[in-house]
Amino acid sequence: MTKHFERDVEQLTHLLETQLNRVRHNARIVLLSPGEEDGAFIPDKELDQFEVVLEEECLKISALHQPVAHDLRYLTVVIKANRDLERIGDLLENILEFNLSQSDIQVDLGETDAYMPPLFAEVEKAIRDASNCLSRRDDELAMAVWAHNKEISRLCDQMMDKMRTVLLGRNSTKHLLDALLSVRYAKRAADHAANIAKDVIYLSTGEIVRHRRKEILGKG
Repeated sequence: MTKHFERDVEQLTHLLETQLNRVRHNARIVLLSPGEEDGAFIPDKELDQFEVVLEEECLKISALHQPVAHDLRYLTVVIKANRDLERIGDLLENILEFNLSQSDIQVDLGETDAYMPPLFAEVEKAIRDASNCLSRRDDELAMAVWAHNKEISRLCDQMMDKMRTVLLGRNSTKHLLDALLSVRYAKRAADHAANIAKDVIYLSTGEIVRHRRKEILGKG
């Protein structure tokens, strides 16, 4: 490939890393440090605008250089992961807007244990690890992210079932409804992180692994 192609791919990789850093930053603020000073939340509008820049860059490189094999796979993965990152950004902003109160949620659930912080920490880790495996093109880490997504889904479903039970047993409260939706959004964010991980596996192996969880991971 020409030096022009290498330069354009290097620029694309720099743009992708910028978007990954922004999503990691927002995930840390929303899922680990709600209400605390940990830097300013980056508005989703900025992530949306950057998504378009990344996609346009991928399409420009494809049109100008007509890459093949691994280079084409890389551009394909960047386009697909770019959309998942944008969706994660949307979901994080949705959770942020609820301004959840853990103490109020605990009162409503009648529990002394802090259930949501550990759950959200699992989702934050999934987003961080998915971002890191794409940045490093690390298929082993990608496998781990994908494998753990089922456990995150189980924990989210368990939390949502508990909240639904409480809501059905008495009049609904706004903060508990908000919490239920937040867990649902967190689950979806983790699913998008798993999608990124599967794209990294494709980048490394050339295999499309969607819908092949049991075959690839050896698990249900």
